[in-house]
Amino acid sequence: MLKLIVTCLILLSFGNGAHAADDVKQCQARQLEIAKKVDAYTGDPMLKKLIEADLRRATRELIEGDADECMEALDHATKILNGDV
Repeated sequence: MLKLIVTCLILLSFGNGAHAADDVKQCQARQLEIAKKVDAYTGDPMLKKLIEADLRRATRELIEGDADECMEALDHATKILNGDV
């Protein structure tokens, strides 16, 4: 029984790893998309600096493999770009 539980836990961890890798890839793609928008941004220079700070934070989170925190940083950058802040 213990062998079965250990095997299941190992299989679940592999599944979560693949899912986490997909989340990181999605965050990378979204970060590139937002970075292009920031390059074209002609609004308030201070807001542009805030967006760039969010992009740097997203990069740090990607390095750590934390897709949730990466997406949070990119959500904030998107809000600023859309004028929702």
